[in-house]
Amino acid sequence: MTETPGKLWPILANVVIPRADGHGSAPFGQIAAPHQRALIDAADDPRYLWLVLLCHRAAAKSTTAMLIALGRLLLSNLPIRVVIVSSDADAGKVLIQVGRMLVALNPTLAREFKVGQWKIVRESSGGEIEVMTSDAMTFYGQLPNTIIADELAHWLPSGEKLWTAIASTLPKRRDLELIVLSNCGWLDSWQFPVFDELRATPWCWYHHMQELAPWIDEQQVEAQRRLLPESDFRRLWVPCEWVPGVAGGLDRGDIESAVTLDGPTEWKLPNFGFVMGLDVGLSRDHSSLAVLAVDYARGRVRLADIFDWRPPPGGGKVSFADIKRTIDEMRTRFCSPALFYDPWQAEALVEGLRAEGLHCEPAMSSSASATERTVALVEGVADRRLDLYDSTPAAELLLHDLKRCSIIDKVTGKKIESPRDEHGHGDRLTAFTLPLPTAMRAATAPRRETGPPTAMVHGVQVPLRDGMSILALDELAERFEDRLEGLGIMPW
Repeated sequence: MTETPGKLWPILANVVIPRADGHGSAPFGQIAAPHQRALIDAADDPRYLWLVLLCHRAAAKSTTAMLIALGRLLLSNLPIRVVIVSSDADAGKVLIQVGRMLVALNPTLAREFKVGQWKIVRESSGGEIEVMTSDAMTFYGQLPNTIIADELAHWLPSGEKLWTAIASTLPKRRDLELIVLSNCGWLDSWQFPVFDELRATPWCWYHHMQELAPWIDEQQVEAQRRLLPESDFRRLWVPCEWVPGVAGGLDRGDIESAVTLDGPTEWKLPNFGFVMGLDVGLSRDHSSLAVLAVDYARGRVRLADIFDWRPPPGGGKVSFADIKRTIDEMRTRFCSPALFYDPWQAEALVEGLRAEGLHCEPAMSSSASATERTVALVEGVADRRLDLYDSTPAAELLLHDLKRCSIIDKVTGKKIESPRDEHGHGDRLTAFTLPLPTAMRAATAPRRETGPPTAMVHGVQVPLRDGMSILALDELAERFEDRLEGLGIMPW
């Protein structure tokens, strides 16, 4: 393998890679697609430190990334470091498998490189390629020579912190190379402004590939068009463009269909129950209060009212007195609905409310509670059981939060993630979802054909009096169990 100092292409052109059509292998220089050659030529061009390639699925991004990483190590006898950040652990394993395959196909590479679980090391120089995932806790303290961000548009919302750490590392070396290879993503994601900034940077080579790679079968693409939702096809295939929404987000059509109300509910309605949700953020995030109304007759949950307090500029804090005054108004207006709250910064306020007789329920921080709230939101939106409005600033911000949030599936359960932006950290959505599981259970509880609405309590249909707090059912069950225990009877 001939080595030309400082140039990737003469080295990589001789590396044998599998053919994309699955029919054997060939030197990269013979079968490289135009977008691959253009990227490597840009990497050899001293005018560019940053390289961005946006392209469709199956465009050999993983192979190209690993080829560049191996080439960088071959070009130097120093212990340089290349860090490849993948979207998740599975994608990281694919990158390592690609590296292992390339080493196995090329005896010259096999003599130079040792492939481990997450690292590939050039033993003669000590240079290494490390693969890490976008959910890594930190990047601070690392100073590699090259950073390759693989599928940046698909990083989870939590990956924004890692990207911030990476971006802050870039000025530390005058020669630090950044390469971003990705599909297009979502217009409302944190990534979209990042790509805009990269494109506007003078020392960034930016290529948005909109034609199909030569090995792509157009009939397969047409099959993808039929199988995928339209927005996903446009984003992942052709025309390879950014689409509205966020990754793992709620369906925009379902959100917009929920806007059925003209405005807030002005008074207590018959045959409705009410609950409140409170999320307090004093100095950094917003504070929000949401009031939900359960329509027992129709089995729906509506937004009765919502309030939002932004921290004053210059380091000021939201006033507890303002929040307390609004809660008191809601208690008068809606017959003292129970309050669900995030205890992080609200305990002092809630202590006074409890002393006044308001039922206050802290939101547990467990994964089970987060899953319950997430499922209630997903089902409420997808089943179109929610009624919202957009006629006040706080209600508009709730819709903003709904469109920006992501639903994250983990081994421990589900959770809602909201990006931090100029409007806070999804604070209206947090206040809305705190009481939502209770409201949804009450809305979907079995009803009688005639007469007052009922709900099932330990197998017994209990009529709900007009204005009864939704939590009264649980309290009734607890009092019944306490009474049985007092008589020496084990309940249930």
